Formats: sequence, C-alpha cells, structure tokens
Amino acid sequence: MLGKLFGYDFKAIGRPACLIHLIVLGVTLLAMIAGFAGYWMSELDPTSMTEALQAVAALGVVSGFVALACLVPATFIVVIQRFYANFYTDQGYLTFTLPTHASTLLWSKILAGSLWLLISIIVATQGALVLTVSMNGLVEGYDFYDSVPYWILNVESLGIGGAGEVPTVIFGSLSSIASLASLLLLAYAALTLGATWARQHKVACGIALFIGIGWVANMITGTIDIALSLNSMFGYDSTSYFDGFRTTAIYLTHITKDVALAIGCFCVTLYCMKHHVNLN
Repeated sequence: MLGKLFGYDFKAIGRPACLIHLIVLGVTLLAMIAGFAGYWMSELDPTSMTEALQAVAALGVVSGFVALACLVPATFIVVIQRFYANFYTDQGYLTFTLPTHASTLLWSKILAGSLWLLISIIVATQGALVLTVSMNGLVEGYDFYDSVPYWILNVESLGIGGAGEVPTVIFGSLSSIASLASLLLLAYAALTLGATWARQHKVACGIALFIGIGWVANMITGTIDIALSLNSMFGYDSTSYFDGFRTTAIYLTHITKDVALAIGCFCVTLYCMKHHVNLN
C-alpha cells in the first residue's frame, strides 16, 4: 500500500513541480547564454562590451541565480500544500477512509516530498555550478571548489572541512539532508497542529507555529554556538586544537537539533492524525 500511495503522491506533486522546474531551467539556460556571451565578448573584443551589454549580461546571470535560489522554496510550498490539502481539507474525508494506517499515509507524504525536494536541490546546485562555469567562459584551471555550490556546502558544514574539500562536501551534504528532513517534518507538524487547534485561519496558525517553533529551535542552537565560541569558558587560547573541537561540537549540535526536531515533529504529526484530526 505504501508503494501505491507514494507513486500517487509523487505524481501529484510532480505536476506543478515539473512546471516550476521547467521554468527555472529555461531561465537558467538563458542566463548561461548571457554569461558565456558576456565573458567571450569581453575576452575577444573588449571594445564591443559597452555598458549596456555588460548590464544585460549581468542581469541575465543574476536572474538565473535568483531563479535557482527560488526553486527549492517553491517546491517546498508545493509539497506542504499537497500535504495540507490531502489531510485537512475536504479531501481528508476520503484520505482517512483509505484501508491503511495513518503512519503509512504520513510516510508516503514524507518520502514523496523528500524526493521532490532532493530533486530540486540537485537541480539547483548543478544549475548554479553550470551558471558559475558559464561566467568563467570554461577557462582553463576552473575548479569546482570556487563555485557557488561549494560555497553553500562550506556554509552548511560550518567550516568543518576547511582543511580539505572532500570533508566539506561530505559534512555539508549530511547537514543539508538533516536540515531538509527537520524542515519538512516541522512544516507537517505545524500545519497539523494548526488544523487541530484553530477553528478559523488554520493555515495562518500553522504558518505561525512553523515560524515560532523554528525560531525557538534556532535560538537554542544559536545560544550553544555562541557559548562554544567563547574560548574563556574552556580555558584555552585560540589554538588549532580548540578550533577543531569547537567547530566539531557546533556541527554536531546542529545535526542533533535537526534529528531531534524531525523525530519529535513526526511523532506529533502522527499522534494528531490518529486522535485529533480536525477537517475543514
């Protein structure tokens, strides 16, 4: 039953998600052409690169990066809209009559939503990589570790891979996956609580809970980050040993927060679906 539900949810999310991806890929293609054109015109005939052409090329590249940056959030909105519509609108009356457990229904939404978000992340990062390459005109010596995707992974890994590129990619990828899981399940839990508690404006209540719970969780980890950054608390100078310990501790704190938040939100969502479903 899980396989059938997953296939249905994946296709249902895919209809609007595919359209969004095609639009973003089209904008990225035009941006890539603008990047190549701008680079090679400046290299082959610098006098031909007037201020107007430079502005057009730059605007095209920026538009591509903006479109890629919006891809994952747009897909995220599609995923959570699908979740809410299936469970907490009139469709919910049919959804909960299916001969299956609430946990199966929830797992189907998690797997389908996660897969589409993963696809969006891959498309966005690879698109950013291609766009970065186009800006450099495929010059010799171009390195992936100078690209936008690597910068993002470096931020996600909290600099733990500063001594090498491979650790940065590994830790950044793990951190991104944990953050994605916690964010998706937090959205599911917040919308579920909003539908359960509120008599009116359930979506607005869910959005407020999503922002509020996320803010509290980030405040906790942010406080720990600041505490770990204070060398005086540990009696160490700013040595490489302490820096490595601090960075690793901060990284593990964020991963632990994301995993704990994901598990907690899963349990809350499942409990409410079983006992306190409040349909529109």
